[in-house]
Amino acid sequence: MNDFESQLRALKPQVLPPALQQRLAVPPASAPPNLIRFRWLAWAGAAAALILALAHAFRPAATIPPAVTVSATSRESTVTSVIPVSVLTDAANRRWRLVEVNWVEEDTVVSSSRPIALQLQQDHRAIIPVAIQYD
Repeated sequence: MNDFESQLRALKPQVLPPALQQRLAVPPASAPPNLIRFRWLAWAGAAAALILALAHAFRPAATIPPAVTVSATSRESTVTSVIPVSVLTDAANRRWRLVEVNWVEEDTVVSSSRPIALQLQQDHRAIIPVAIQYD
């Protein structure tokens, strides 16, 4: 044993002064409930901010696709059907045949930067008067 330990063992317990006894008898003051709630919210907010910062730091970089340039376009119109509807006579005694014409317009666009071809088809229908006889 060293000298300091022997001196500590030689000390006898004593009675605490009354002022110190009063201070030790009072329970320690606890934080008000609002402060505790604020601490939890502050920790949760800090954790959320850290998660967002990490997600932002490790996200993949945005890639910009190259511009698509069009090298060739074509348009074709194909009549699919011609159906006679009726025959009319106008005030000048001219005869007209009304014909329903159906056709398809097909547009084709070809890209030069990528091997892509785009085809768009549109169906059309019209009633067309055709002159039959003039006096």
